Amino acid sequence: MVAIVLSPLIFYSYKVFPATDVWETPFFTFKSLYFQNVQTYVWTLAGKIMMIFLLSLWFTTCKHWWYHAIIVPLGMYIFQFINLFLLDFKEQDEMDIYFTVPLVGVVLFLLYYLKRNIKSNVEIINLDDDIDKELEKIDRLDELKAKEKEKRARAGSRDINDLL
Repeated sequence: MVAIVLSPLIFYSYKVFPATDVWETPFFTFKSLYFQNVQTYVWTLAGKIMMIFLLSLWFTTCKHWWYHAIIVPLGMYIFQFINLFLLDFKEQDEMDIYFTVPLVGVVLFLLYYLKRNIKSNVEIINLDDDIDKELEKIDRLDELKAKEKEKRARAGSRDINDLL
């Protein structure tokens, strides 16, 4: 929940990057080759990261049968994200798809694995909640039976007192 609320803040973090084509820090120097400046590159990167994050979150938490449809745009955004690195760090190559498709496949496999684990944990939690609700119902029934028994006992003792 916190990550979803902070997602606009993370997206707009591109504004702290310089609007120049070279960004020099004490640790590294980054030169934007494909994009006009570093800020544009980070803006594009942040857009892809946020969509990948939100679609991944939606995919792993969706309990409807159509959750597989989320894979298509998620795969496209992962493909675009990988190509952002390939565009700015080396010359564009015709063979990039042979590199990115297996990588997208691995990421999607990990998401399916994560979803399966989350789904089983959610089912366990739901069953635990259902058991707790049933136990509360049984406790309430026991209390009602005890009250009814007590009421009958009082009514019976009144009848005996009336006879005396």
